[in-house]
Amino acid sequence: MVQIEYCVDPHRAEDFLCAMQEVRPMRERDGAFGWFLAHDPANEERHVEAFMAESWLDYLRQLERMTNADHATEDNARSFHQGSTPPTVTPLIGEHPNWQGAPDRAG
Repeated sequence: MVQIEYCVDPHRAEDFLCAMQEVRPMRERDGAFGWFLAHDPANEERHVEAFMAESWLDYLRQLERMTNADHATEDNARSFHQGSTPPTVTPLIGEHPNWQGAPDRAG
C-alpha cells in the first residue's frame, strides 16, 4: 500500500478533489488498485491518498511508467499541498498472517 499525505487549505479542498480525480485513472492505468482518497475529520487540512500495488517491484514499475503527462497531472494535484516539504509518501508492505509460527487469530 502507498499512502500520500497532503496538507490542503480547506478553502481549496474542492479544487484539490477535482485534481485528484485526474490522478486516480493515471494510477490505475499504471497498475494500482484499491485507490481512495480520505480526509481527517480532526484536521480539515489533512488529506490522504492511498492505493495498492501487487508488490514492491510493481510499485517501482508504476513510478517508471509515468509519462510527462502523468507527471503534469501529479504536479497539478501536488500544487495544492501547503508547506515547505513535499507531500509525505509512505510505502507500506503487507504482513503475511500465514507465516509459520504466527499466532492463530481465528480462534
